Amino acid sequence: TPGTASAYTWYAAPGYSQYFVPVQLLNGTVGSTVRLPYVPNSMIMDRTGTSLYFGSSHQLMIYSTTTNSLTRQDPNVPGQVLAVAPNNSLVLINDQVRDVFSLYNPSGTIASTFGGTNCSPGTVCGGLGASAQWTPDSKTLYVTDSAALGGNHTDTLYVYNANTGWTTYNLPSSSGST
Repeated sequence: TPGTASAYTWYAAPGYSQYFVPVQLLNGTVGSTVRLPYVPNSMIMDRTGTSLYFGSSHQLMIYSTTTNSLTRQDPNVPGQVLAVAPNNSLVLINDQVRDVFSLYNPSGTIASTFGGTNCSPGTVCGGLGASAQWTPDSKTLYVTDSAALGGNHTDTLYVYNANTGWTTYNLPSSSGST
């Protein structure tokens, strides 16, 4: 839900269902159920409340809340949507199969990619990040990962800056051992 940007909230069950539904907050009216082309693994709304970003293992799906329609499907950026920049200029997508972060411009271009070096072809690697947050000016993105998630996850902080690109930092062990 976007807070003060809209009188609606949207409910979905990423990982379980192709459907989501809007609910009007002021009177509780449940809107029409919407069916997506694929079961999403994630759902994030932009700060203006105008776009819902659904990630999936097949493609990125962008739904417009103003036109109530699916406005973009992009098979070039499959994965989990982790964050949308406050100015809506970039979306962070974590491709868990290729271990690649993509910074995606909602108009349909990939602005930057990072990763992919630790994953053997034909294997599912598990992804690079667990959570992400942009700074309010949309110039810096912080992505954390945790070895406690298993697979190829590591205790790492990934930082993207609009001026300097990607940087990684090792974090203290999340497993409790030294």
